[in-house]
Amino acid sequence: MDGGLDMNELFGEEPPPSVPPAPIRKGLSPRIEELRLSGCCTRVAWSKIGNIAYINRLGDGIILRNYVCHPEDGKWGLTEECPIPQLPPAPEGQSYVHLGWSHSGSELAVVDTMGRVAILSVAVAMNRFLLSRPGDTLQEDDLGAVAGMIWLQVDRQFPVYRPAVKADDGYQYLGSSHKTMGPFHPYSVQGRSALICLTRGGAVRLLYQQVDQRWLDVKAELETLGGSIDVISHASFATEKENSLLLLVRTVAAQHHLFRVEINWNLPAAPKPPTQPAPLPVPKVIVSPIKTLDSSLEDASLVSKVSEDVGVPPRLSHLELIPVTPHAKNSEQTFPTIIAVFSHLPDPDAHDESAAFSTILRWELRELAQKLHGSFDQLTSKKNSASAAKKQSLHLVHIDGTRVDNVVLSVQQLTFSLIVALTYSDGTIEYRDRMTMKALTFDDDFQKVGSLAQVGFAFPAGEPCLHTALSQNFSLAVTMDAEGEVQVKSMQYSLEQLEEEPGDPRFEAAVVALTLQLVYCCTQMNNADDILALGQRAFAPGTGNHVLSQFQRALSLNLDYTVDPQHERLFRNPFFQQYLSMQHSMGYRGDREHRTLTSKSAWITLQLRNVARTFAYSLNSGAKGGPGSESDYTRPEVLQSLFGILKWSVDVNNFLVDELLALGDLLRGQLDDVDFIQRTLRETNSCALLLILGSVSRTFLRYNARALHGLSSASHKGVQATQRGDQKQAFTSVMGVIDTSPVKVSQLERMLAELDNEMKTAYQTFNLSEAERSIAEKTLLVHAQVAKPFQPVIKKLFSTTLDALRREIDPAAIYFADYSWLGLSDDRRTDAYRRSRLVDCMKKVPISPGVPLRRCTRCCAYMEDAAPGKTTSAYMASLQKACFCGSLFRLVDAKK
Repeated sequence: MDGGLDMNELFGEEPPPSVPPAPIRKGLSPRIEELRLSGCCTRVAWSKIGNIAYINRLGDGIILRNYVCHPEDGKWGLTEECPIPQLPPAPEGQSYVHLGWSHSGSELAVVDTMGRVAILSVAVAMNRFLLSRPGDTLQEDDLGAVAGMIWLQVDRQFPVYRPAVKADDGYQYLGSSHKTMGPFHPYSVQGRSALICLTRGGAVRLLYQQVDQRWLDVKAELETLGGSIDVISHASFATEKENSLLLLVRTVAAQHHLFRVEINWNLPAAPKPPTQPAPLPVPKVIVSPIKTLDSSLEDASLVSKVSEDVGVPPRLSHLELIPVTPHAKNSEQTFPTIIAVFSHLPDPDAHDESAAFSTILRWELRELAQKLHGSFDQLTSKKNSASAAKKQSLHLVHIDGTRVDNVVLSVQQLTFSLIVALTYSDGTIEYRDRMTMKALTFDDDFQKVGSLAQVGFAFPAGEPCLHTALSQNFSLAVTMDAEGEVQVKSMQYSLEQLEEEPGDPRFEAAVVALTLQLVYCCTQMNNADDILALGQRAFAPGTGNHVLSQFQRALSLNLDYTVDPQHERLFRNPFFQQYLSMQHSMGYRGDREHRTLTSKSAWITLQLRNVARTFAYSLNSGAKGGPGSESDYTRPEVLQSLFGILKWSVDVNNFLVDELLALGDLLRGQLDDVDFIQRTLRETNSCALLLILGSVSRTFLRYNARALHGLSSASHKGVQATQRGDQKQAFTSVMGVIDTSPVKVSQLERMLAELDNEMKTAYQTFNLSEAERSIAEKTLLVHAQVAKPFQPVIKKLFSTTLDALRREIDPAAIYFADYSWLGLSDDRRTDAYRRSRLVDCMKKVPISPGVPLRRCTRCCAYMEDAAPGKTTSAYMASLQKACFCGSLFRLVDAKK
């Protein structure tokens, strides 16, 4: 006002309080300074098998944790901290600064401030390690500090699935086969690993495993086109199609150089791969300079403008070289891409974080053919002319930059480098498209579904943090703050809980997005626990079967083995194991509650599959050894180790017949009413009928019965032929279990064979095509629903087949038998056994109190933590690495 009156004074009001600026979060300035000084300082890392490793607060040790399902309530969460004692503390005055998991997820590289690289290997259980490579004891020069590192890929083919496209008959999943880009360790398929790192002094180090698993080291020095190179602050590697690596280097003087790294393994030419890996000769690392970029990366217009606006020079905090992505038909071509992040923090004395921001700049490395004058062709041979014509040079093409009003703390590449994940200091996690750098957010156009973020999944706002690592399938994140406190957070469906509603496009799109992530997980051999935990939280109970249906559709998973059993394919298909494991997990709510009908059916089928594979391996072990080789079935020590599996198989057969007889009494007079049959199955929660009707589980039952028949026959012959007391005793024990069973193996085989024939007849009567048969089998397995073609089979089973079997056996013997140790029933006796005793899920024997234990991270099954011995077959020893459900074990405290 003209008189200078204050309006607040005029009306007697107090002036509004001023809001102080947000202070700079504790530890943020030191963390940004650390990122500016080194490109190799990852303190939290999550492996593809599910291990979470992080450097402790003091920097002198490594902590391991896992994200597991808890048996008390079936919910998922972090385990307690587990230090890794196999790794010695960092040398005095030094600390560990970087962690990196191998592509297999079984090796962890630990780097300290001086560049010493120690390698830990997972040994059987997820939280048990071996120090396979100690750190370099002679490394005392800080120029040996690591500026960049990359693990070499495993040489294999893999499918890539593009976004699902909606059609009239549902979403179509489009996949194509691709090969990983090298270079590779020559024996990567046999489990040997290698990594390459670059030191601040410009030394390229190749660390690789010999065939005997010893780690060796070779070096090469960087030399630019103009001579020696300055001290390096950041380095980033990217794979190339020609089995080489691109290496981008930044020096402390803000110079940028591009190199190509190749490995000559010096292997002799061989007409065909050797059956046994031969020791590797000393390889040679070849480093070739490509281009000197000088300071052009930091002279971009956007960075220069930022510098003018804030009055400080640009300070680079991240430098990433992103490789090309697998190219599919009709997809946009990608080029090697440089991502540089420049982070700005205000003066620490200003105590104002609101002015902090990051600038993201990108460049593409495009190949341009070098054109020479035609007269040069006259100076070379035709061969040299052809190679010269193919020679191409890389040119830097700048792409528009992006400014974000937050501080970028990490840049991570996801899904074949198609997606870039940015994590920020306020706890925000953001997914961006690699091509456009646009944030992936909810999009209600569901004609094409490609990611969880697109359909409404997102990370909630979290607490401020300094370090973030994403899970193997990008649906979970673990964060660490300035105090070293670790928390885990999950993606959430940002709209509402997903419930099945007919015609709801959001529900259908969410199912497809989760299915695509599961398909990616399985085809990349990742642990699926994080995705299963996400599905359990996001979907309403009972709706997970829609994900399973889409999973079967995406992978074209065959569920009909009635017409063509294809035993070998059924045993070896890893996707089928994952399929059943997911079905079990979606209906598991802890040991205190009974499994759902579909979950129980999958759980038993997984065990039948595992037993069948054990029998198959043991039956064939002698034949593989050549003429005169001793089969595992003739070795008393191996028979003893298989005794639990043998008894389990016999008891399962008796249990199924007992359940079927009881079910037959309930269905008497109602065999023509499919709805009544369906209700009875739900009310009793009995899966016996589902197991013998389903072609997959029936195939395993028939195979196991045939194995029991063979064991019985071999034991009867062996006990007469052998003169060895230990063999005679082993054969007698086998005969005692099989021959005294109330339901003879031959009787079960006959019943299953009749069912096979009846199913084939039913399919022919209803004139079902191969696709229709698969749908009927899927409906039975996934939804526990009996399709119409099964009704005549069920009627004959209960009216004729089982009545005949009842007259041949003693029903009272199987009725009063104790099956509680199997864990297949929901009665009180089984519940009491489960609360008081544990059964080894692999050996199928009760576990004695107080012995060391392993527990599956997903299905919570237990096994004894015992080292393989002479009494263990080769296959039984290999089974100790993973649970029958396909997930992994971790060590847990012994039960009293």
